Amino acid sequence: MKNRILIIEDNYYKYFATKQVLESQLRIGIEVLGAKSDEEVEQTIREKMPQSIIATPSGGVADLLALLKKRNVNRRNSEVIMLVTPDYSGARARVA
Repeated sequence: MKNRILIIEDNYYKYFATKQVLESQLRIGIEVLGAKSDEEVEQTIREKMPQSIIATPSGGVADLLALLKKRNVNRRNSEVIMLVTPDYSGARARVA
């Protein structure tokens, strides 16, 4: 069974750069979903049931890439989902 990792990003430009770097460096396909509200974020979390949630990575793309490499994320053992949401408070994801 693949490990599901959900990355929640609230900035479109950071999302685009993060997606490009992760796909090229880890050679992994990333499923991209959108959410317009915290309720949709919560619903997506319940539907996808990720083992790990990384909400609005603050360290930048390099830190996120290092974290995923440390966890040995690759296309055989992991499924990475990026959730792009314009207004994300984070409170709902912590509750879910």
